[in-house]
Amino acid sequence: MPSMSELWSWVSGWLPEIRLGGIDIALPVFGLGSLVTLLGGAWLVIQVWNNLMAIFRPAATRKDLERFKEDLAAKVAELTEQVARATAPEDPNASVDPQRQAGKAETVERIATSGSAAEIAALNEIAKGDVKDGVRALKQQIGAIQAEADKLTAQKWRDIGVLAYDREPAEALNAYREAATLDKSDMWALIYLARLEQSHGDGLAAAASVLDEALEAVADERDRSVLLSE
Repeated sequence: MPSMSELWSWVSGWLPEIRLGGIDIALPVFGLGSLVTLLGGAWLVIQVWNNLMAIFRPAATRKDLERFKEDLAAKVAELTEQVARATAPEDPNASVDPQRQAGKAETVERIATSGSAAEIAALNEIAKGDVKDGVRALKQQIGAIQAEADKLTAQKWRDIGVLAYDREPAEALNAYREAATLDKSDMWALIYLARLEQSHGDGLAAAASVLDEALEAVADERDRSVLLSE
């Protein structure tokens, strides 16, 4: 395949030359139309070059991908064996449940190929024989995932509350209640909940309770002053 310098040599061979200071320079002297034609031809050559490279590049990429898959499969197999030994019953005479062994292999593969970096690190700890710390790390990941899921779900409930507030206050009240059970970090959501409790819910006492909870969660003095003004 020709290099870009070879392609340019081919293109410049079609141009007339002038001498400037003893140097031959390829120069289009056919006017604006010829210049446009020349630029269009150069653009076409570049596009052809890119297309040719696109044809040959995927072959190398596929080869690299296959090699990566093979390496990954080998590492997963090795990790599976290590985890199986580390988590096997302490009694060497204990019976081995094939179904549980298969499930263990599936778990290792799932974490190793699609888990987070922290989960993979925990799995490696288990493979080294530190089952207790590895399991503790995995439990921490569950907590983090649950907290993130709670925040996302709370936002969905707040979205409903915003949209239902004026036309469907009962729906909005329920939505803000659900959001507050999951995440109390949104001060305005708690304010709207307090207002709805007073107007369509359990009354003034419930509204005051919501605002008290909000005051406990808010540290910023300006936000606290907003809550106190309610």
